[in-house]
Amino acid sequence: MTISYPSIPTDTVDITITRYDTEIATLKKELEEKNRELEALKQYETEYKVRITKGYLNAFVDLIHQFPEIKDPRKDSIRLLNASTESVWVKMICKYFQHGDEEINMETIRSRFTSNKESPSSKYRPIREKDRIFRILPIED
Repeated sequence: MTISYPSIPTDTVDITITRYDTEIATLKKELEEKNRELEALKQYETEYKVRITKGYLNAFVDLIHQFPEIKDPRKDSIRLLNASTESVWVKMICKYFQHGDEEINMETIRSRFTSNKESPSSKYRPIREKDRIFRILPIED
């Protein structure tokens, strides 16, 4: 009984080196592009955050909830702001704000936003009335 093994293609050393050189060149080019993108994005980074006074995080989140509702009464009630998803607000708050001296937990903030206001998920925690201390209104003419 003879056992036959499938033949494994073997490249010559020159072909293998050429293939690896091509792959390395491609990866170096991608790395340079990513480094340029990173440098362009660094101008928007900051080591400092806006500090929300301790105890007022929910009041601040309530203000953020009001942002999409702001409309210009002079121009057929055009919305001032539109966010493609609620997670934009969550990420903005966690990235650029802190609560007192502490970082803001993303899950805590995520629980304050829902994509479906008519049927929120079980994780959604609405802002309590006692924390709704501000209201954004247009200036009356």
